[in-house]
Amino acid sequence: SAFVRFMCRSDLTPAKSGRTNKPVVSITGNRLNPSVMNHHRLFPSGMLFALLLLAPAFNAKGQERYMTTEGYIRFFSSAPLENIEAISNELRAAVDIRNGNLVFLVEIASFGFDKKLMQKHFNEQYMESDKYPEAAFRGKFRDLPLLPAEGAQNTEVLVEGELTIHGITRRFSEKAMLRREGNSLAGESVFLVRPADYDIKVPKMLRSNIAEEVEVTVKVVLHPVE
Repeated sequence: SAFVRFMCRSDLTPAKSGRTNKPVVSITGNRLNPSVMNHHRLFPSGMLFALLLLAPAFNAKGQERYMTTEGYIRFFSSAPLENIEAISNELRAAVDIRNGNLVFLVEIASFGFDKKLMQKHFNEQYMESDKYPEAAFRGKFRDLPLLPAEGAQNTEVLVEGELTIHGITRRFSEKAMLRREGNSLAGESVFLVRPADYDIKVPKMLRSNIAEEVEVTVKVVLHPVE
C-alpha cells in the first residue's frame, strides 16, 4: 500500500549523527528530567518501524491509517533585536489510529525565510543541515479517545515519544488537537523547543537575536490510506 511504501522509504530514517553515549533528557511540560537512556538513532530502519506501526492493523476494517507529505510546520523566535520566522510545507506524517503510533519528519533545508542570508546561516551555522538533514518525531497517542464525528469540536490528546533535532534525541510530551474533516484527520499542536537542549550553538554576538525558547506550530491534514 501507499502507507507501507511511505513508511519504508529510506529517507524516512534520520541521518546517523555519529554521536554516542549522550544522555537523553525527558521533556514534559517544558520541565527537563534527566534520563539514563543513551543517544540512539530514532528508527532502527524504515522497514522495522513500518512493521511496528502496521502490525496490529493488517486485518482492521475502516479508516484507521492516515498520512500526508504536505504538512505545515513553523517556528517563531521572538527576541529583543528581531523576530525570526521560518515555514515549511513539506512535513511528512503518518498515523495509525488503531494502535496510536505516529511519525513526523521534515527536511531542515525545506524551511523558508524572508531573508536569504538568514536561511543560509540557519542551514550552515546553526542546524548544520548537510550533516543533520532531518528533524523527526516518533511516538504514540496516550489514551487516545474516540475521535469526534465530522463537524464536532476538537479532541485534545496527549502525544508522547522521542524528538530528534540536530542529531540529538530527547523524550517529548505535549498536547495536540485532533478533528475530523470529511474522511480526513486534522491535527494541530503548538509547543516550545530550546535550541540549547539540542546542542544548537548560537554565537555570543547573536544571542540577543535568537530566543532561548522557539515556538513551533504543526498543522497537518492526513488522508486515509488503504
